[in-house]
Amino acid sequence: MIMIVSIAHADADGVISTALFLKKFSAQKIYFTSAAKFRDIICSSIIGNENLNELYVFDIAPNEKTFLLSSLYEKVFWFDHHVWQVKSKFKNIKVFVDEKAKSCSEIVAKVFGIESELVDLANQIDVNEVKTEEAKFLRDLIGAIRWKYSGALLVSKLRAVAKSLSSHGIEKFEQDEKFAELINSFNSFCEKVEKEVEKRIKIFEMNGKKVAVYETMENVPIFLIANKLAQHPNKPFDVIAVIMHRLNFLTKKISTKIELRTQTQQDVYEIAKFFGGGGHKQAAGATINEFLTSDKLLEILRGFL
Repeated sequence: MIMIVSIAHADADGVISTALFLKKFSAQKIYFTSAAKFRDIICSSIIGNENLNELYVFDIAPNEKTFLLSSLYEKVFWFDHHVWQVKSKFKNIKVFVDEKAKSCSEIVAKVFGIESELVDLANQIDVNEVKTEEAKFLRDLIGAIRWKYSGALLVSKLRAVAKSLSSHGIEKFEQDEKFAELINSFNSFCEKVEKEVEKRIKIFEMNGKKVAVYETMENVPIFLIANKLAQHPNKPFDVIAVIMHRLNFLTKKISTKIELRTQTQQDVYEIAKFFGGGGHKQAAGATINEFLTSDKLLEILRGFL
């Protein structure tokens, strides 16, 4: 039997990409991860596995090291819509990249010839232009799961969602009272975040450009802050920077996740790239293993604006 492994970004687009993939294939192992932990997940998928037959990667851009690691599989199929930095080429890796696609799900559906309403939902969510109740529900559902769970339990929950979406669509979730309760709790948290954003957002002007910075110790939904700032009287902002500090309770060390957005044509991808991250020109991010303050970030931003 061919061993098929899939690794996807732990967000709505990654979950939907996996769901579409499962309409065509049966994966023995399904992983979800962040870009920052991608290398570790590839290593975990390799260790102890004798048959490294096929690997499918969704919605995660590699660096040279992770691209090399993936080549240990006999065949690799990579689907992505982020800006790519990798120049290496391997005969056993087939790449499907379209930086103009609204979502990775759009690319997966096109390659495998799949017609599904899930593609439109992924497109709405990933470019933060949610227009339908179905897209809002799915965005909030996956956002609530990411808010409530972490580690192996988060992966297990996202895997279950992907499998169910593949066979049943979103109707099953819409009728589940437990998911309704979870979403309600998540929405209450979002209301709290919105109030905090109003009080704690900092606005700066640099070289004629407007910058909005929000710094927190919580893991907050980026779409929420972006949508809130879309209503701000000082909009549009050239750079929106969300700085989230995370404490590792085992090592007692703090890392910093930076999410960058723009309401103009400012290229935030280049800023994220400076920190070793990636993404798109309009939406990018990075994770660094240190406590990065807003003041330090502003110093760095001056070099890009």
